[in-house]
Amino acid sequence: MNIKGIKILCSLVAFAVLVSFSSIEAFAGNYYFSHIGTVPRAAMNTNSESDNYHPNWEYWSQGASKYSAMRSYGCRIAAQAKMLVEMGAASPDETIFNPDIYKEWATPDYFEESISEKFPVGGGAVAYAKEQGITVTNGYVSLSGTNSADDIALVMEYINSGYYVILHSSAHQAYVGRAASIDAGEPVILDSRSDCSYKQSLCETYRGYTLTRFTRLYYFSVLGQNPENPGEGGEIIPGPGENEGGGEDIPQPSVTVYFEKDSKWAVEETNATLAARATFPGVLNSRVNEIGIELYDSSDTLLAEKSENPGYSGMYEYGRMWYDTNEELGITLEPATDYYCVFHIVIDGEKYESEAFTFTTEGEVKPDFLLGDVNLDGIINALDSQRLYEHIVGKNPLESDIAFRAADLNIDSNINALDSQRLYEHIVGKNPLK
Repeated sequence: MNIKGIKILCSLVAFAVLVSFSSIEAFAGNYYFSHIGTVPRAAMNTNSESDNYHPNWEYWSQGASKYSAMRSYGCRIAAQAKMLVEMGAASPDETIFNPDIYKEWATPDYFEESISEKFPVGGGAVAYAKEQGITVTNGYVSLSGTNSADDIALVMEYINSGYYVILHSSAHQAYVGRAASIDAGEPVILDSRSDCSYKQSLCETYRGYTLTRFTRLYYFSVLGQNPENPGEGGEIIPGPGENEGGGEDIPQPSVTVYFEKDSKWAVEETNATLAARATFPGVLNSRVNEIGIELYDSSDTLLAEKSENPGYSGMYEYGRMWYDTNEELGITLEPATDYYCVFHIVIDGEKYESEAFTFTTEGEVKPDFLLGDVNLDGIINALDSQRLYEHIVGKNPLESDIAFRAADLNIDSNINALDSQRLYEHIVGKNPLK
């Protein structure tokens, strides 16, 4: 089963910002706080044969990747790779671990080849940490999308409370260095954007950041590091505008789940990929506990079912799921036959089901008889000719519908001498039936 999570495009446009790295020599205590508009930006890496990541993980740039998709769209992978290093789940040695190595591990289970992230966001980082014996949980809150002072303050609340933070917009993701931010007293973005040098990326503060306007804060916590929830009363603070008071016990909105066919939906003669997208808008703090499917024939007989726990502790707003009827449900479909399926998703222990998605397989219905096999013994010979003669003269009429259809050789819904003649031609080889 392929488990799917938030699909966020991470395509990067060409940036007009001009940058210089001449002032960056070491990470500790040296941050690039302002844009310099007079020095041409460093060239991107175009070497597809080998990567050239900076030996200091804070400077890893997606432009250093040997993969073209990474160089164009790999911001989320680079951001998660940096976070995994800082939280102690990956080696800081770029020859042992770097964004390309993480991409190779994460594809195809957590990322498409196009670097689009599967369901859920951050699931790859959580799973990678788990392989290293580190338990990570994650979720998100909204930001105003204005890079305002309130957004900056909220990011620092999470950083100071022990969380690791990745910022998100519709076109970009960037990791906020935890130690760097604590040292600087404000969020320091360890940007990985591809217009930066392939040897080292850009470090700059959130204050005055102009590349994009972040709309979400994804937070991650490591079991055993005991982060404290920001806000009074220990509650997670929503983004500005959702709860102006901040830190209060906010009742969650009722969950409404919308199901629709996913683009992976495909139906063939004897197999199908049954795919759905489940959307539950406006829900910030709901967790997906289970997903699954039931497959029925047109008479409402249950043919197969499958349920599974996605295995993630992250929070979601929509998810994609798809099942191969042959490989995952163990069912070979019949051609030209009607079926339907019902998807379900369990959110915070509550089960939500889709409407019935009906479909008809490709192909033609295979007859359950052999044309000319009048006595239904599986062989066409003189015995069938004798049986047909008995029916025509009224000596022994055919009784079953299948025998009648087998005897109607010219398929005109009448059984007479024409059918007898046609059967004779087949038996003697003059005009074989097709």
